[in-house]
Amino acid sequence: MPARNHPSLARSVIDVLEPLALRVAALHADAVGWDGPNQLVAIRDSDGGSVEVALAPVDGALAAGIDGFTAPAGWDVVGVAALGWLRPMDQDGRPGPRRERVRTVVLVHRSGPSASVLWREGGDPEAVPGPVEGRIADLLRRAVGLPVAPPERA
Repeated sequence: MPARNHPSLARSVIDVLEPLALRVAALHADAVGWDGPNQLVAIRDSDGGSVEVALAPVDGALAAGIDGFTAPAGWDVVGVAALGWLRPMDQDGRPGPRRERVRTVVLVHRSGPSASVLWREGGDPEAVPGPVEGRIADLLRRAVGLPVAPPERA
């Protein structure tokens, strides 16, 4: 996993996490373009007042690739950068016929805050407001030892 240095997490985690997620999206784009592997993201504070960001490919399906993963104690933030498809909902609440290529980034800090980015191909990356929810976010929370509610059963 190659490491890159970025501003330190010493400031408020919430203030730093969103810009860091945007930077991870750019790093993932540089590494794989729009047709590459999903990647696990590791971020840790370094001694020089910056953070190290590392990306490593995830084999197979993203959820299966990180299910059961435990982040090393030195990782302050764990996340994923992934490519996929988005189908906007139509007026009836069903997936519409048009789909768009997207890149998503989800980051979770050991203390609980999270951030995410959605980047549509041909557009600019956008931070998604609010805490990150869903299966991938829950798997990342488990990876850093945070409590997660059991999945809802239909």
